[in-house]
Amino acid sequence: AGPGNWEAETRGSTVTIISSDMPFRSQSLQRIHEQLRHELFHLWIPNGLRLQGKYDWFYEGFTLYMSLKAGVMTNQIRFADFLDTLSRAKNIASRSTQGISLIAESKNQLSGSETHLYARGMAAAFLADVRLMAASGGKKSIENVYRRLFETYRLPGPETDGSEAVLEIMRTNAELIPVIEKYISGADQIEWRQDLITAGIEEMGENGRSLLRETAKPAGLQKTILNKLGYNNWRKLSPIKK
Repeated sequence: AGPGNWEAETRGSTVTIISSDMPFRSQSLQRIHEQLRHELFHLWIPNGLRLQGKYDWFYEGFTLYMSLKAGVMTNQIRFADFLDTLSRAKNIASRSTQGISLIAESKNQLSGSETHLYARGMAAAFLADVRLMAASGGKKSIENVYRRLFETYRLPGPETDGSEAVLEIMRTNAELIPVIEKYISGADQIEWRQDLITAGIEEMGENGRSLLRETAKPAGLQKTILNKLGYNNWRKLSPIKK
């Protein structure tokens, strides 16, 4: 296998990762951390839930965002890496949705089209996270949705449609209804400029491509949200060991 090629799978309580070496040891470690974070979430969602149907817009797309955020919180990636990955997700998600909602794309997914679906899911997860934090002053976040989902639908029990279950929990937060209607059950292009301002993040770039960086002088709620996203986490944890 060439450098950077990998496969990962979680079945039941078993996580399997096959990954080729990267050019540098630090890159190989970062790749393994990235794969493992994401697959460990799958022990919980979807493997620990009594949900059915094609709802990988959530358990893959949203979970990509969750594992990315966890990477910053555990000091495995820099905040700049977090923003760079979000930028790339936005750029991919900005490709035409062809009038198809995120849920419909998940249900009708063709082999090889996962990248666009997961990027849309990741971008929607970020918007949901920011809006939850903004509405609660940082007291609630996307983690609350995951926690409630697990508390409500953990195994064992009768199966429920995955998309319906996730949306039911999300709708208990009024601030998430526009995100649902536009970007999950709707087919709008991701528009996040105001949410970025709220989060203390600036968008640059040209020709329709996104490039993100933190605001030079965040204030008030911006500081709170940036901190919750992991911006200052490097101050709290020891540096990444090479």
